[in-house]
Amino acid sequence: GKIDTVDTLQRLGRLYQMRGQLDEALGYYREALSALNTKGQCRTFTEGKLLNLIGNLHLQTGDISAMMRCYTQASYIYRECSSIPHDVLVVSGHAMYVLSKLHPPCAAVA
Repeated sequence: GKIDTVDTLQRLGRLYQMRGQLDEALGYYREALSALNTKGQCRTFTEGKLLNLIGNLHLQTGDISAMMRCYTQASYIYRECSSIPHDVLVVSGHAMYVLSKLHPPCAAVA
């Protein structure tokens, strides 16, 4: 069903990301998000997780603006879903020291 498709696309995205093929990974993550199709419905943990993964990919490529948009959306989803712990956002894929150099406003938390 739909969940199996989303899970497969997400796993393909992670595989490509681990191989360093970031454009392909982003394509699979976006396809998974599209397949989830939660428009007009209650947003889900899976949607937040996909946005978190896309944010991490943007962090890996140094696209800080896109990263923050994804992290913000994921955080809102996690907050909306009362059954999800509020601290599930996972930031990974880049050294925090480098992030503080690329985007100085982040230095205080890096």
